[in-house]
Amino acid sequence: MRRDEWIKANLDQLGAKYRINLTGFEVRSIFVTQQDMLFPHLKKMSLPIPFLSSYDLTSKGFQAVKNAGK
Repeated sequence: MRRDEWIKANLDQLGAKYRINLTGFEVRSIFVTQQDMLFPHLKKMSLPIPFLSSYDLTSKGFQAVKNAGK
């Protein structure tokens, strides 16, 4: 959570460091888990950062990230 908060608060610093314009971009953090057996239990919990299984990320790509936490 600290990393997520830091990135959101310092997006301008990241843009300056890597010489990219991040205006209009939004930070959406996710936690990717390799162990699919834990994933159903994590989905039931109220968590500050959404969890994705590596399988969903591989099979659905950006759509899985886009729908994370919904």
